[in-house]
Amino acid sequence: MIQIQKKYTELIWTSATGLLAVLAFVFVQDAVYWFDNFYVVFSVAGIIIASYLVATCISFVRSLKGTLSGVEMLVIYFSVPASLVLSVFMFLLTVMWLG
Repeated sequence: MIQIQKKYTELIWTSATGLLAVLAFVFVQDAVYWFDNFYVVFSVAGIIIASYLVATCISFVRSLKGTLSGVEMLVIYFSVPASLVLSVFMFLLTVMWLG
């Protein structure tokens, strides 16, 4: 049972941080109105998206060892461009709100 959990940790961490990053990006504009504080909301969303980018990079480097299954490699390799796109969109959204 412990081996199964260790085997899928990269997939679980990448998927969980990806889900949080997408939710942060989707709800960041509404959260500005809910909490009435632009800087706090965008900082938290930026930190969540940055953690997704870091988790994806760590998973990608570990996947180069070749010990992961096909599904895990597919999720990790899909997450690399997805995390970069989310980071760019978050930057553009921040510039739009500040402009």
